Amino acid sequence: MRRAGQRQAAKLLGVGEVKFFGLGEQSLLDDRRELYENLVRVIRQVRPQRGVTWSPEWNWKRFRSCHPDHLATGAAALTAIYPDAGNPFALAYLREEEGLEPWTVAEVWLINSPEREVNHHVDITGTFDRKVAAVTPTLGGPGYPSRPENTP
Repeated sequence: MRRAGQRQAAKLLGVGEVKFFGLGEQSLLDDRRELYENLVRVIRQVRPQRGVTWSPEWNWKRFRSCHPDHLATGAAALTAIYPDAGNPFALAYLREEEGLEPWTVAEVWLINSPEREVNHHVDITGTFDRKVAAVTPTLGGPGYPSRPENTP
């Protein structure tokens, strides 16, 4: 159910490919090594200029948006981006066995960072409706009850 919602959201946003690692929700802390290796692999395959991920830090002003899986995802992504995706000696088997050369991601944008760390804002006014349409199918899956109308 969550995968279908993610695919639908990606399609609405014009994303051409979505990869799933098959890790269970609320288990990312347990599967940290597997997540990290998968992220390094995908970075070397896709070769992105920019990474966008969750901040691995608690944002106390938006506490309820700091799900442990979001924090774990941010930590794993940052570890994969630097230094290991660009390090030829890290996970050498990716180069030797899979032909994936090191790749350095030029910049990283963090979502939901603590206010003291925010140094860039993107005005999404023109695409806000599309963002809401993309997020909507990903909500309400197992373990994710609908948000009451009186909460932000």
